[in-house]
Amino acid sequence: MEASHKTDIADWRTIDPTKYSLSVNGGPPTKGADTIERGTYNVLIASNEYYCPAHSSFDSTHKTFKRMMPSFSWEVLEVYAGPPEVVFRWRHWGTFKDSYVGWNK
Repeated sequence: MEASHKTDIADWRTIDPTKYSLSVNGGPPTKGADTIERGTYNVLIASNEYYCPAHSSFDSTHKTFKRMMPSFSWEVLEVYAGPPEVVFRWRHWGTFKDSYVGWNK
C-alpha cells in the first residue's frame, strides 16, 4: 500500500527504508527510493509488446492500472523464507472495469 500511495520513502512505516529492496524473478534488487522514482509497476513489469516501462512514469502507470482495475489486490501464495529477508510467491489480481490502453512509443 505504501509503495503505491506514498511517494516519499520517509513516509513509509512498514519497512526500514535503508534495508528495503525489491527483486522480481531473481533479477537485480531495486531500492525503495528507486522503486518510487521508476514507478512500482515499472519495476514489476518487464518490457513486452503491450507495455514498456521506459515510456511510463509512476503517475501514468498508476492512472492506467487503477482506471483499468480499481480493485487491484496482492495475494501471497507461499512464503519460502523470512525474515529478515522475505522470499515469497504472489499474484496480483482484480476485476476489470475499463479497457487497458498502453502506449509503447
